[in-house]
Amino acid sequence: MKKTALILFLALLALPLHSASFFYSVGTEGFSGKIPYGGFSFSAGCSLFDEPYLDIGAEVVVSPLFESAGIFVSTQPFGVTDHPFDFLFANKMLYSPKLGAEACYVHPGVWNIGISLALLNFRDMMFDFEFFTPVFVFSVPDLEFGVGVRVLTLTCYL
Repeated sequence: MKKTALILFLALLALPLHSASFFYSVGTEGFSGKIPYGGFSFSAGCSLFDEPYLDIGAEVVVSPLFESAGIFVSTQPFGVTDHPFDFLFANKMLYSPKLGAEACYVHPGVWNIGISLALLNFRDMMFDFEFFTPVFVFSVPDLEFGVGVRVLTLTCYL
């Protein structure tokens, strides 16, 4: 009986994995703080459900050399089809704000923890378009706060 219950429990845990998808994204960003940096960001990761309710990924920022590398978790808890930003796109897009958290290593030897809130995030079946996302960072060794902005991030879900 215990063995059957364990198998059923593991099957329920693995159930959402069949709908997992992968994504990659490119964007531009810049940050202030003790060590200001910025550049082009390249990300890759996995979305655990059909909808991007929970994305987990890794990111590298270069400008033109290495600036930072980190991991992130983001979620888009809801989406709205009727919104005042319809004029921005030729096709019907879903307005879907995105909340994220990240931890990144900034060259030379600084760890930052950050949160972001993408109020201008739009998506369709395969793409996300994120504009002017504020990011609030905390430098762990220096105990200082900084701010940043992701000017534009384009994400493709595979």
